[in-house]
Amino acid sequence: MTATDGGAECFFERLCRSYNNPALSARERWKWRAPEFLIDLDLRKAGLEKERMTEKLFHHQPTVRALALAGRSIAKYSLHAPQCFAAPLMVVWNPTNAGLQSPLPALLSVRNTPACAG
Repeated sequence: MTATDGGAECFFERLCRSYNNPALSARERWKWRAPEFLIDLDLRKAGLEKERMTEKLFHHQPTVRALALAGRSIAKYSLHAPQCFAAPLMVVWNPTNAGLQSPLPALLSVRNTPACAG
């Protein structure tokens, strides 16, 4: 579900992008009708609002990408503590120190990377 098939997006990301999306063509809406129905059913069972979940989860790109990354990481490394991720969850850059020499290459060296069991 989180494996890419050569494209930029995995199935989960495409599902989230197409969920409750009025901009889709009629063919695309028909294609995603069954998954959308199942998601709506689960949201009703859980007592969650469709509009709020659409806004905060399905159409919030950082959340979708983080969930897809977590799924790929669990598929690759399985669950363990500390969890190893297939890619960084977040990269932070301090713009106030932009004029200084960047310590980033030293921080990203193989010596400073935690070993993942896998």
